[in-house]
Amino acid sequence: MNPNHHPHSETILAYSAGSVEESFSLLIAAHVERCTNCSSLLAKAETLAGGILEGLPPVAMSEGSINQVWNLAENTSGAGGSSRGEHPADDLPAVLAYLLPDGLSAIRWRFMAPGIQHFRLSGVHSGAGSARLLRIAPGVEIPEHTHAGSELTLILSGSYTDQTGHFGPGDLADLDDSVRHRPVVDSGQPCICLIATDQPLLFTGTLNRMLQPLLGI
Repeated sequence: MNPNHHPHSETILAYSAGSVEESFSLLIAAHVERCTNCSSLLAKAETLAGGILEGLPPVAMSEGSINQVWNLAENTSGAGGSSRGEHPADDLPAVLAYLLPDGLSAIRWRFMAPGIQHFRLSGVHSGAGSARLLRIAPGVEIPEHTHAGSELTLILSGSYTDQTGHFGPGDLADLDDSVRHRPVVDSGQPCICLIATDQPLLFTGTLNRMLQPLLGI
């Protein structure tokens, strides 16, 4: 897998410093596992940070970003299905396979809107936003919206197109409040993606804004 869309360099640097939300750490770790470019950038960022820290007085340190993600996985494993290891997970990045040991097929999807199902990852901190899986049917679009904060979306299967480009498996969309978009699934199969926000989305239509409290995003 060779992703075409990546987190911004600033996002990678913040992740290496352990200063992003748990939900963002989860998506970035999953993307980095499959992306040689971002893995290399992360290694350089961690080396740079290590050199800076060597010149500073010793202080009590919190856990690093990688350990934070794996501790999160241990605390929330099995959320989507039965106990870990009963069935092999789909071809998921390791950190997601730990969270979803029975794979995507075992997820208890819930209705969100016509053609859209979701599964919220409970126990994953995401500020005032949320972390959830979406399963969107072919041809279905997410209503146009912008963002009060940041939004990261990792594509696990299928694909979609929006105003920023075409996104397929392994791609990560790193969006902020300057982006307004309306993703539409363009694959012949459902698009399954992991999305994390640190603030609620801002829908542009009056009806969509009225429905937002019911959708919970």
